[in-house]
Amino acid sequence: MVEHRTIAVMGATKGRHKHVIYATFPSIFNATNGGINIRHFESKHQVSIQLTASPMPCTILCTGPFYTDVNDMKYASWDGEVLLFATPAEPTKRMGWCDPGHDIGWFARAVFNKGPEYMKDEHIPVSGPSISYEDLASKFSP
Repeated sequence: MVEHRTIAVMGATKGRHKHVIYATFPSIFNATNGGINIRHFESKHQVSIQLTASPMPCTILCTGPFYTDVNDMKYASWDGEVLLFATPAEPTKRMGWCDPGHDIGWFARAVFNKGPEYMKDEHIPVSGPSISYEDLASKFSP
């Protein structure tokens, strides 16, 4: 993981880029208090930390979990009346949920169009408002 993030920053610096736009995920490890460690998510999260700490101007686009994740029977089930979430996160854990129908490329293009000074050195959530699992479940309840 260390190699990956170091190479990403070195490549941007040696390539004389004026601004890096990087799409990442939140740390699931941190969000679940160590309950889940998804290497791909953690690696991307570490690259975003390294980029932010570097002198390279960057904009970090960070998605949240996708609404379609509730279709995965490992995480949620629906009996027609009750939606049951089965996650290691607390019911009160707040997250900004994403619609996978909106490609992150659209958001990256918007950053490119505005130019590097507009959102330089910012973390931009690419998701809806932050709501808890309890709030999300209530959206499915009558």
